Amino acid sequence: MDAEWMCRENKKLSARLLHAKLRHRALMEDIGYTPARGLMKPQVLDLSTAK
Repeated sequence: MDAEWMCRENKKLSARLLHAKLRHRALMEDIGYTPARGLMKPQVLDLSTAK
């Protein structure tokens, strides 16, 4: 049952991403951590792992 649910959710996400017409493929490595932005690399990477 969980595998079926996950498959459906993945299909929904794929459809949303396809229709979003995003201009760029963003990568975590491409984030600018300049002081003006106030981003801290360890914190952003921790958030990206969805802990």
